Amino acid sequence: MKKSIFYLVVLMFFGHNLSAQDEKCGMEAHMHEMMQDPEFARQWEIDQAKFRSAVAQSINYRQNRGAMDPIVVPVAVHFPGGVESDRACLEALAQNQVEIVNLDFTATNADANLWGAASAFYPGVVHGAANIQFCIATQDHPAGTDEDLVEGGPAVTIGYDFGGGNDADPAWAGYLNFLVKPIGGSTLGYSPLGGNLNAGSSIVLNTYAFGSGAGCSDSGIVPGANSNLGRTTTHELGHFFNLLHTFQGDSCSDDDGIADTPNIDGNTFGCPPAGSVPGCEPGEFALTMSYMDYTDDNCMYMFTQGQIDVVEDWLLILEAQFKPNVTPVCVEIPEWIISDETVTTCNGLFYDSGGAANGTEPGNYQNNENFTYTICPETAGQSIQLSFTQFETQNNVDILEIFNGNDASAATLGQWSGTD
Repeated sequence: MKKSIFYLVVLMFFGHNLSAQDEKCGMEAHMHEMMQDPEFARQWEIDQAKFRSAVAQSINYRQNRGAMDPIVVPVAVHFPGGVESDRACLEALAQNQVEIVNLDFTATNADANLWGAASAFYPGVVHGAANIQFCIATQDHPAGTDEDLVEGGPAVTIGYDFGGGNDADPAWAGYLNFLVKPIGGSTLGYSPLGGNLNAGSSIVLNTYAFGSGAGCSDSGIVPGANSNLGRTTTHELGHFFNLLHTFQGDSCSDDDGIADTPNIDGNTFGCPPAGSVPGCEPGEFALTMSYMDYTDDNCMYMFTQGQIDVVEDWLLILEAQFKPNVTPVCVEIPEWIISDETVTTCNGLFYDSGGAANGTEPGNYQNNENFTYTICPETAGQSIQLSFTQFETQNNVDILEIFNGNDASAATLGQWSGTD
């Protein structure tokens, strides 16, 4: 039986594994370097003491969190090597990554349903979901940073020398900063363990391990093989929220201090089937699908409830550090309502992580997800008129497209976005 000794473990690990040649995550090396700074070490120990206190006091929060509004985390994204002419692409990529971490931390990611079959190998492990929302800041941008930032636009800097080449920038204190830049070797990213927003620290992501899709080639930021679904940011955010690797210490005598993650003696690469990698205890298996292991992006899809408890306890510390009034309107997943009062509808298709919804009732669709609704005339040749009492979507992100046929291969009749 593992014990919850998280705060003791983190005080002892910073010298481990610094010579490994295939480290995907540079957190340990980064922390080893940062702890040489007496001021950083002093503040880190203060934050860990606050964390221990938060753990002791958080039971009431955990019991009531489902009824509370999510904690909204203000995010800023920085592309120091990006080109301004690529702004539209980079802003969309930044939003894409933020949407990914929103899905991953709230257990609404499309591949979360894989846990249903895998869970048989992990009795007692619960798929955790955080009460959190990441939101790119849009107001009160710091002065003297990127001159192309505009009030009301996203906090995405391009070509700005963040921190003078360092990983922290005091001008961006109070934000959760994603810093996208080249990193040497095979390292995909790194983060401080138990991050602090007051000094403008950042989570650093390699240029081929940020976001998903085609990326922005003009700025040299293109997601690469095995790290092309934005899960590097999810992993490093876990560290920022005080989570260790599931394989911490590379020995059965050490672990991550989380009671519901099986103890293992090494990391896992590739995409092994669930229950195929033995754990340290007989009958236990490595939780290879955890975001805090080293598997490929398409094979990690969950945090445990114990890991989420740590995340939310750390957020109780960070919440007081958020810069206020920078995310007055955080884009919500829009509600759709389609009425069939005047036409006959058929083949209404809408799927999310909760399954199919009734086409005549309101529903929510997830980020990075399409839903299709087919409207059929009662008789051949009959005209159909669509009218909207309200049409407000995020410009160039949410798109309504109407086709003259049974599927998206038919001719396009029109496409709308924004507030058309």
